[in-house]
Amino acid sequence: LLGPSLPLASPLLASPLRALTMGAVNCSSAAAYDAYGGRLEEGCWVECTDSRGASEPSQGAARIVRVFDGMITLKWSGWTGRTTSYNQDEIRSWGLRKILVDKDGNKLKADQLVETREGLEGFVRSVDEWTASFTFAGRDYHDRNRTYQQGEIEQYGIRITGPTRRDRKCTNVACP
Repeated sequence: LLGPSLPLASPLLASPLRALTMGAVNCSSAAAYDAYGGRLEEGCWVECTDSRGASEPSQGAARIVRVFDGMITLKWSGWTGRTTSYNQDEIRSWGLRKILVDKDGNKLKADQLVETREGLEGFVRSVDEWTASFTFAGRDYHDRNRTYQQGEIEQYGIRITGPTRRDRKCTNVACP
């Protein structure tokens, strides 16, 4: 797996608290943490980031298939599709960060247009480390906003159907 090389003065390791807690594994915990201190669990997704913390989309996203003794095993999406294991040092050096994805493994971002398996359309309101909030059209006013974790996003078949508002552009001459 090829990826960015990170300098030792990377912001990933800038926090002394995170540097102490990342990779800290004891007999009662087989946890693993991303390069930013977020806890990683089986079924979560990660992406590579550069030394400034920006996403590296060329690497694709990967699903965590196993967490054991501070190590993770990833199944990469995209053209490679291979399975690779990483220890805490490798997680930090690749800048692996936990993300949320749609049912097809595409990273969720605020303002993206989405659709459920049943055809209900909406958009992504916000995304944090563990949940994504959506607003769907056609629902009762008090029941339009939903917040889902990764497993629920996959369960309801939520997929991205359009770019973020920032990425949408006019395609004809009539646009201002």
